[in-house]
Amino acid sequence: MLKLQNNDSETEKTILELLSKNITLENKKTVIEKVNIVITDFSKVDSDLWDTFIRCSKVELNWFNIDEYYKKFGYITDDLTKYLNYEEHYQKLAKDQLNIS
Repeated sequence: MLKLQNNDSETEKTILELLSKNITLENKKTVIEKVNIVITDFSKVDSDLWDTFIRCSKVELNWFNIDEYYKKFGYITDDLTKYLNYEEHYQKLAKDQLNIS
């Protein structure tokens, strides 16, 4: 996949399977940057990749994912802060029901 220039359209399932393989973290980050995919659930991928998904705007924006992030790290990182400060992002969250248990 990394060598194929135009191979950027895979399913979420395929990308999650690829990211679970024994490849380097850098190659995983390259895959995330390259593919046209938005993952729906942070908990399906290694937390070492979460900031890459955020920087690339390739994670579904919802309160569940924000809560998962906070529970994992215990604080809001600069990458997440920047992501949440985009008007389209905070406007979307403002409309969503906060259902965290």
